[in-house]
Amino acid sequence: MVVRDHALLLGVVRARLLGEYLRRLAIEPMGPRFADDDPAWARQGALVIDRLVKPARSLDQQLGMAGDGAGRKTLDRAVASGRLAYDHRLLSMARRIYQRLGSAAFDATADQRITATIRTTIAPLTAITPTMLRDDGTGRQSFAQAQLGFSVPEAVAVLAMNLVALPGRLDAALRAIDEGQQMPHVVPAPPALPSTANRARRIATALKAISRCDRHIGDTSTDCDNKAGRKLQQRVHTLLTAPEPPHGVALLRISPAEWLRR
Repeated sequence: MVVRDHALLLGVVRARLLGEYLRRLAIEPMGPRFADDDPAWARQGALVIDRLVKPARSLDQQLGMAGDGAGRKTLDRAVASGRLAYDHRLLSMARRIYQRLGSAAFDATADQRITATIRTTIAPLTAITPTMLRDDGTGRQSFAQAQLGFSVPEAVAVLAMNLVALPGRLDAALRAIDEGQQMPHVVPAPPALPSTANRARRIATALKAISRCDRHIGDTSTDCDNKAGRKLQQRVHTLLTAPEPPHGVALLRISPAEWLRR
């Protein structure tokens, strides 16, 4: 009984940690260092524009200001003009590069070569437009969908189904150990156990509230017993029973075999 209880607790802890991972995918996809000024709950396309395309275009503009003058003076002119003031990230990056290269001895054409190389390198970024991202689908896709093949609410529903299935999986594994048999294989997709749909929806709602990975938590759109909750659960069942389930289903698996290996 002690082993069973501890294994159940480990399953809950794993679900909680995965809930935190989903929260970070939802609101901190580039890490907590950028969370303060990232648009919360942004789609991939929004952050590509904000974090890559805009800084690349700004850098391209600053390099274009160099003209025939010394490249090391470009940063000073850009700061003095105020054209870098709106983007402190690019300014700090430029200063770090300047500090590392400022004392280097360049020949007469070094500035032009470096400028041309940088502008050529960032050209693919400066060419990106919102229309291109929309056509590619990244304008509508979240980071969770890209990483897992599930939206965050769908992924939480999978975690909840795994937690519902965990006691039965654990009992089967302990029984196999007692009988000297191989532990049963746990498939990535959790089974749709009879009479457990309400419990799975309630656990999913609790996970969302604890991890704060769903911005609508507490809204009627995510209440466990309403029509939206049942539609979400049915959508997840459809994804899991597809010929090729989403690639992230294995990451969301909660398997007793991980803790009961002999």
